[in-house]
Amino acid sequence: MEDLDELDRLSEKFKAEGKYVDALDIVERGLNIRKVRFGEDSQEVKKSYHKLCELCNILATHYLQRDDSDLAFDLLKRAELLCETDDHARAITYNNLACYYRKTGKARVALTYLKKALALDNDTPNTHLNLCASLSQIDKHEKALEHAMQAVILLQDLFITTTQANQGFEEHAPVLAIAYHNMAVELEYLKRTNEAITMYQKAVDFAKKNLPVGHPVIDSVQRVLHNATKDVEEHKEKTIKRRQKNSSKTQFYANKKMDKKDSRREIDEERSYDSKRKTLSTDPAARPGRTGDNYEPKSTQNQEGPKSNLIE
Repeated sequence: MEDLDELDRLSEKFKAEGKYVDALDIVERGLNIRKVRFGEDSQEVKKSYHKLCELCNILATHYLQRDDSDLAFDLLKRAELLCETDDHARAITYNNLACYYRKTGKARVALTYLKKALALDNDTPNTHLNLCASLSQIDKHEKALEHAMQAVILLQDLFITTTQANQGFEEHAPVLAIAYHNMAVELEYLKRTNEAITMYQKAVDFAKKNLPVGHPVIDSVQRVLHNATKDVEEHKEKTIKRRQKNSSKTQFYANKKMDKKDSRREIDEERSYDSKRKTLSTDPAARPGRTGDNYEPKSTQNQEGPKSNLIE
């Protein structure tokens, strides 16, 4: 009979090397041995289920990144069965299932899974960021902003705690930059433009200060700040020119009120500025290194943003 300690060592080795399929195979072999030796309800078997669930989630995010949604879905449904008695693992699996459904254009189904994840653990920043992205996708920007703000609060606490302990802050820094970015996007959708620009700048400043040079999140948030500032300035210039043009007609309208239709048109044009930015989630399919691809006009909006792996 195979040695369990050796199998465990080998599975951890494969996992560390990124050979997740091989690691999965080894854990399954160990699980079968443990069922015979210790019984189905033993702690040994439950630990193996947890390892299998984790590997299924890791592989699912891997396949989502490579647009193999069918295989990712099969792995996530398997993970869902494996984690029935583990709330933390279930919350992670529900988050990843939400990423799958968002990627396949089913934002409302994604929301259902994210609400399940939130019910299990309200203090997971990734869940709030994914909720922000999903709600933004269906134009629920007030609610999306609330979840972005909650993610910022949780991540700021985590970042401060881990920085003081000098351990693990590198993991939280890029996600906090993303959370600042998401707040900015939602503020921009809600026409709170000045606040949005301030928050975009905060995302850039934080990322440059706390992430290594060349990190993809730095490039992404800098690009968004540049584009947002440019759009706002262009909108201001158009507004000024329109007002100057209208003022030239002052003499014509001196002795009568402006036609209501013209007045209404001017007001509508003042409000016509719209956001071209998109929220970012921790959706693995967003490909952090290519987040700039996601900043498209609202009319072509899909989806997902810089995202980090949900497996924690």
